[in-house]
Amino acid sequence: MSNWNILVLDRSASMLSQKQRLIEGYNNLVNEQKEQGSTDKFTVIGFNTGVKTIKDEYFPNVSIMNDEDFITQGCTALLDAIGTVYNIILDNSEYDNVTITVITDGMENSSKIFTFDTLNDKRKEIDKHYNINFLFIGADISCLENNVMLSHVSQSVNYDGNIVQAMKTASRSMSSQRDGIEYIPDGVVNISPKESSTSQPSNVPMLNKRQHSSVDPPYVSRCEKLCRLG
Repeated sequence: MSNWNILVLDRSASMLSQKQRLIEGYNNLVNEQKEQGSTDKFTVIGFNTGVKTIKDEYFPNVSIMNDEDFITQGCTALLDAIGTVYNIILDNSEYDNVTITVITDGMENSSKIFTFDTLNDKRKEIDKHYNINFLFIGADISCLENNVMLSHVSQSVNYDGNIVQAMKTASRSMSSQRDGIEYIPDGVVNISPKESSTSQPSNVPMLNKRQHSSVDPPYVSRCEKLCRLG
């Protein structure tokens, strides 16, 4: 049985500077998968303040991405994006093996539909019926350490601002899952959910990216800065 690859892409305003490199990396991914003879299903979900399905196709007939496919604006509704993904998995009866790859430069700050608790319940149901590989690729270590979905993730990867490399990692993960080979990406980071302050989220509303203190901290990470200014 073929695999199902679901790629979840951050389309918030802070991704504007990465847009062209992301499109380049995405099209490299598509071409690489075609060259490898993939017949997998491929779904691309974009998220900012809202969530949108960008592509839902099958290799080798997956189309390339252009500027109109990737509009950057708004904030980062990560929980709503993962909730959408979990719902489409639960609605599926064809694919048992599903790879979820999230690529983001920020942290959850605007979800309105799903909470961590509801996603936790959905994931428990998913794990009864499906084999899930969940790869989370963040712009820097703070994206990974402060990932609200950390306890659901199979691997956390720091792409260190190199979005083309992030797409290469996504493609290699898809290939290894299809071939049944263990893949340890460059930049993989081992983070224990017990050590993360966000692994058990509270009900306190998250700040909008544009909401911040009038006094900047002495050091702002790439992830935090983009979340604040995006």
